[in-house]
Amino acid sequence: MDLLLQVRLKAANKVIKFERDGNIRPDLLQKLAAALEVSTDDIRRCIEADKAEWERWADEPIEPHLVARVMCAVYSTKRIPPELQASREAMEKFGSAFAKERKWRVWLVLTKRTRVWFDEKGARIGVTEDTFEESFGPYMQLGGRKFLLGLLNGGGPNLVRTSETK
Repeated sequence: MDLLLQVRLKAANKVIKFERDGNIRPDLLQKLAAALEVSTDDIRRCIEADKAEWERWADEPIEPHLVARVMCAVYSTKRIPPELQASREAMEKFGSAFAKERKWRVWLVLTKRTRVWFDEKGARIGVTEDTFEESFGPYMQLGGRKFLLGLLNGGGPNLVRTSETK
């Protein structure tokens, strides 16, 4: 294989990775934008539109539920009894008791953004708030790639997106 073809294949792989994962080095993004004649303002508008779409999605109500880490890369969901859903305190007590009983790491998913985390002893260890830029949801990591798993609305796991980790 000649050198020019190798260079083109390497560049194509970087573009494919960007399309798949959404991650790209800033200098490569600038070169790609210049080659495609896409302005910085166009890129900014697209990012703002993506963020606005994410914000609308994140604001949609969900039924609060628990997600439990049964073992590495294996997660299970549990519904919260309807009579407890009116009180965050009651839902946290339920999540804590479930974590302690099963000896699993558990988090209470209050909204598409907000999670309350419990350790295997049922102790509340933190609260996370997802943003457009970062998710604190369940993930697994294989070969330097982080696989975020979608478990919203009590459904089974599905791959949300991947990203390279360093």
